[in-house]
Amino acid sequence: MLDPMQMAATKPHAATNFDTPAEEPTPEPLSADLGPDFEPAYTVEQVVGKRTDGDLVEYELKYRGYPGTFWTPEGRINAEALIDKYECKHPDVAG
Repeated sequence: MLDPMQMAATKPHAATNFDTPAEEPTPEPLSADLGPDFEPAYTVEQVVGKRTDGDLVEYELKYRGYPGTFWTPEGRINAEALIDKYECKHPDVAG
């Protein structure tokens, strides 16, 4: 029998369906146990949107290796060239 810690670490078995393509596995961040304040860096693949709320500016980002997009505050993004490229293509977007 598994103890609660082992149960939390296990994942349910996914049924195999050969009629649909397999999903790409979500990559694990490249970090060992680097402490509680460590935040892994993710690679921004593309900037796809921008929104503002008062002084808050967020960009909608596609991260390499992850499905979907995520809204990320401007101050937490380390992809200036991609943001500049987006801003040049979309000068009409508020911000």
